[in-house]
Amino acid sequence: MWKNKRHFEKLKEEIYDYYLVSGLNLDIFLNMLIKNGIKIKNARKKGRKKLKIGVSRVHSQKFFAITSNLCYNVKKIGEGGRYFPLLLAKKNIGAILGAIIFTFFSVAFNGVLLSIDFEGSGKAYSQQVLSYIESCGVKKGAMFSQFDLDSLADNIVANNNNLSFASCEKVGNRLKVVLIKSQTEKLKDTFYELRAGDSGVVKELTVYRGTAVVNVGDFVSENDLLVGGYAVIKDKVVKINVIARVVLICEKEFRFFSQLNNSESIAEMLAVEVVNGISEVVDIKTTKTKVKNGYEYLVKVYSQKVFSTQN
Repeated sequence: MWKNKRHFEKLKEEIYDYYLVSGLNLDIFLNMLIKNGIKIKNARKKGRKKLKIGVSRVHSQKFFAITSNLCYNVKKIGEGGRYFPLLLAKKNIGAILGAIIFTFFSVAFNGVLLSIDFEGSGKAYSQQVLSYIESCGVKKGAMFSQFDLDSLADNIVANNNNLSFASCEKVGNRLKVVLIKSQTEKLKDTFYELRAGDSGVVKELTVYRGTAVVNVGDFVSENDLLVGGYAVIKDKVVKINVIARVVLICEKEFRFFSQLNNSESIAEMLAVEVVNGISEVVDIKTTKTKVKNGYEYLVKVYSQKVFSTQN
C-alpha cells in the first residue's frame, strides 16, 4: 500500500489534525492561513473568541510556525480524515497483527478440550468416570462440538451406581464435571420404576437416576409410568434403579346436600376432612346449585401428593 514516500505524503494531505484556536480577530487569522496555502477543513467558529479548525497533516508544521508568532492559544482536540484509519493501521501494524493472531487462536482453540476437572461429593469416583468418558471419546484434544454435555452427564450417572447426580459444564477450554455421591445404600428397597399413585397434573419432577417419561404440566392417570428404570448409553438401553421424586396436583370432587342456604363452609370442611391425612390441600372451589327441597354443593378439592422412591 505504501509504495513510496511521495505516495505516503499524498495520502497525508487527506489526514487532518483538529485544533481549537482561542483569541481575537479569528476571521483575519483564518484568511491568513488560506493565503499561506494551508489546507484547512471544517472551520467553525464557536462564539466570538474560539475557532474549531481542521489542518492537513502535511501543513501542521507550517501551521504552528504561523501561530507561534501570534497571540493565539492552540489546543489539539482530535484527528480524522479519509485516510486516517490507514495511517493509524500503519503505525500500529504490530498491535493489530497481534490482536488478529490472538483472536484467531482464541476462536480456533476455544472449542478444544484441554483439561477435565472433577468436583463434588462423588469426586472419589473420578477415575472411574474419567475412564468411562474417555471411552466415549471425551478426552484431551477432543472438540466440545463432538459431544452433548447434558447427555454425557446422564450417561455418567447411568453407568455408575455410586453416583446419584452429575453435571458437565464447559468453562473455557476446561470440562468441569460435578459428581454427587449416591445415597442408595440407605434405601430399604430398590425401585426400577416410579408410577403415579393417583391421577393429577405434574407440578414438580426431579430425577436423579432413571429416565422421565412425563413432563411438568402433563396430566397423568393412576398407575401411569412417571420415571423408567433405564438409560440409553451408546445407543443401548441399560437397566438401572430409579431415584426420583414427582409432585402431582390431584383434583377430587365431593357433593353435599343441605336444606340451608349459605352452607359452603360446612361443605368445604367436610370435603377437607376426607382429604386430610392423605395429601396436602392447596385449593378449594365450591359451586352451589338450587335443587328440590334445598341446595347441592359441589366441592372441588385440589391437593398435592408426592410420589418418591426415597423415604
